[in-house]
Amino acid sequence: MEIVLAKAFPRATPSKNQCVWVGNSIPIGAGMPDILLACYNPNALSHAAGLPRNGAAILGLLRSRGPLLAAELAHNMSARTRESQRHINDTIDFLLSCGAIEVSLGKFKISSLWSNVLPEVITIEAKIGNWPKAARQAARNRLFSHFSYVALPRQLAKHAVESQNSAWDKIGIIAVDVDRNIEILRPARRSKPQIWSYYYQLAAVIARNP
Repeated sequence: MEIVLAKAFPRATPSKNQCVWVGNSIPIGAGMPDILLACYNPNALSHAAGLPRNGAAILGLLRSRGPLLAAELAHNMSARTRESQRHINDTIDFLLSCGAIEVSLGKFKISSLWSNVLPEVITIEAKIGNWPKAARQAARNRLFSHFSYVALPRQLAKHAVESQNSAWDKIGIIAVDVDRNIEILRPARRSKPQIWSYYYQLAAVIARNP
């Protein structure tokens, strides 16, 4: 089912100077969506292939908390990751060099290019049964995506649409036929990523595997 969806699902629509990246079973945070589609700016990610492991955490912190003084950033990162000041400074230098962050009025902040480096992230959980579990996994995917879907065999998909279960809040439902046709029975509602470090973890994966 994953192969069918990856080929047939309406792709994210990139604007000028953007590309679409497609991945399967990519571990992000505690989850691993069956299919990931993301619009990205190749110019923004072209210099970020070597993003250190703690880079996503720094970017996520700045995206969620806003501009921070160097001491504030170091304190928050040390408390979260227990990393040395030197490692944190090395990562900050890397992020500055690739244009992911900048300094304004003495504070570090996300650059305008990286504040929305992945304008659209779509996740799809493809299941042949157990749609309540699929709904829970799709809800978890909303931690870093803009649109989250579950793809099911048509009869199960129709049952899920009719269930009125609160677990499906904002989650889209896709029906897949035996002849491999697909239909979106309920579109996903756009939402803002909730854990920005996961969002930037995905950006790092795309940078390493364009």
